[in-house]
Amino acid sequence: KDLCDMPSNSNSAKTMDEWLREQNVPGVFSVDTRKITKLIRKSGIVKCLISTEGISLAKAKELCDEGKLRGDWMKEVSTKEKYVLDAAPDEENKDDAFKVAVLDFGVKANILKCLQKRNCELTVYPYGTSAEEVLEDKPDGIFLTNGPGDPEEATEAIEEVKNLIRLSEIPMFGICMGHQILAISLGGKTYKLKYGHRGGNHGVYDKETKRSYITSQNHGYAVQHESIILKGMEVTHLNLNDGTVEGMEHRDLPVFSVQFHPEASPGPNDNTYLFDKFINMMKKAKKEDGENA
Repeated sequence: KDLCDMPSNSNSAKTMDEWLREQNVPGVFSVDTRKITKLIRKSGIVKCLISTEGISLAKAKELCDEGKLRGDWMKEVSTKEKYVLDAAPDEENKDDAFKVAVLDFGVKANILKCLQKRNCELTVYPYGTSAEEVLEDKPDGIFLTNGPGDPEEATEAIEEVKNLIRLSEIPMFGICMGHQILAISLGGKTYKLKYGHRGGNHGVYDKETKRSYITSQNHGYAVQHESIILKGMEVTHLNLNDGTVEGMEHRDLPVFSVQFHPEASPGPNDNTYLFDKFINMMKKAKKEDGENA
């Protein structure tokens, strides 16, 4: 595609080139995007190199072969300090207040808003925070967020989620990366997809409600189906395009997760009921704790 260097929209403040330079982001133009699309469709996810220097194809291939995705992106994008967000309930959710521990692997702002509007006070923890520190704050629920990178590289997070499950039976909900980390923490496995799921129009089947939904997705890894079945999990959601696991729930523990983004913004809002499911889990746990007190 070509780069427009003379935008004509009355709302335009600057050119794309100017904005990219301000953000220190590299960009390319005048490339055959259809050819690139065909290449990805045929070969799957491929490495790419953008260079400001004239280098040979052999050198470019050598640099791509040497390149390896960093394993600590979650640590890079996570909050550096613990912080608290007050509940901001709407009219329908003013009765029951909950304290939710958010383990931040690169959380999207709208996820936090979806929880706040359901009367949740959020304590957001940096990547690698110990299970003991989280449990000291006595949360009603634990939320595992989305984030970038290879889930198997998230060794600190995996270890602490294991500890949280071992030390408590607090309701837990994971989205995207949180879903994958939860699966590994329970003994499951993940793998890299040949074609990542990107965009706001992926069909997903909910086995519990027997309904299909349009979902927003942005991930390149998936949970291995057989690995979680053997570890006490049930598959709750399936991708209608390739049959991959899109959601799971533990048979005995109040623990569940989904691969897609129910909070999508922009995107479909068909799946916000999953936040309500998390709220209902916390209500049930609170009631049982009160009866056993």
